[in-house]
Amino acid sequence: MISVGQTDVPFSPGRQTSPASGAMLRCGLELDGELLALAAASHSGEDFHVDGVRKILSAAGLSEGDLRCPAGWPLDTGTAHGMIAAAAPVEDPDELLG
Repeated sequence: MISVGQTDVPFSPGRQTSPASGAMLRCGLELDGELLALAAASHSGEDFHVDGVRKILSAAGLSEGDLRCPAGWPLDTGTAHGMIAAAAPVEDPDELLG
């Protein structure tokens, strides 16, 4: 066995070890590599994250509207500024209200 870093300090492994991550896989979610990492962890809303989410939704026959969550600005500052600069429109404002 090897150890790296401060092995005597408590840590939180994060969301990737949550029961929800395991449940997604047991319920038939077939993801590999980057898409599996995206589904199992937090992300900052960069363009490649959004593209990945769209791929996952499409594979399940769903769209962004099926998420039923309010729109929000990406945590990634560069992506947020890019959306503002591009004046990224909301396709259907009524969907934001659920």
